[in-house]
Amino acid sequence: MEIPKLPELPHPELPKFPELPHPELPKLPELPHQELPKFEVPKFPELPKLEIPKLPEFPKPELPKIPEIPKLPEIPKPELPKVPEIPKPELPKVPEVPKPELPKIPEIQKPEAPKLPELPKMPEIQKPEFPKMPEIPKPELPKMPEIKKPEVPTMPEIPKPELPKMPEVPKLPELPKVPGTH
Repeated sequence: MEIPKLPELPHPELPKFPELPHPELPKLPELPHQELPKFEVPKFPELPKLEIPKLPEFPKPELPKIPEIPKLPEIPKPELPKVPEIPKPELPKVPEVPKPELPKIPEIQKPEAPKLPELPKMPEIQKPEFPKMPEIPKPELPKMPEIKKPEVPTMPEIPKPELPKMPEVPKLPELPKVPGTH
């Protein structure tokens, strides 16, 4: 089954926004660079070189000689007596058991099934012919009258109310300062 293709919808064009002007930022004034005072590192006095005295050479110690160990005499190996061979016992022969012959089972004959009688042929059933239905004419619907859009009457402009001006409040006279107060 083929899926019907959907119609392509028109893409509405978006309105272009006007470019906003970039405000120029005021330049910041350059601040003067203050020179920092130079610090002089005080020189340390030179330390005198230390002379390490040479140690006297010690004589090498002589190790005492170890005396040689005398060789031990060879011990003769004792001869072991020969063990006599044990004769293997001969086992008696087991007589062969004759295999018993099984009696032959007679073949079972399959019984022949009786032939069924042939059934009579059914007569061919004719297809019923249905009468053709007359074509029904399509009903024509009456056209609906066009509905006009109602005209909305325009409202008259309402004048803005003017508020009355408030009278100016007179300034209060300044109070004299009391001595001893700030």
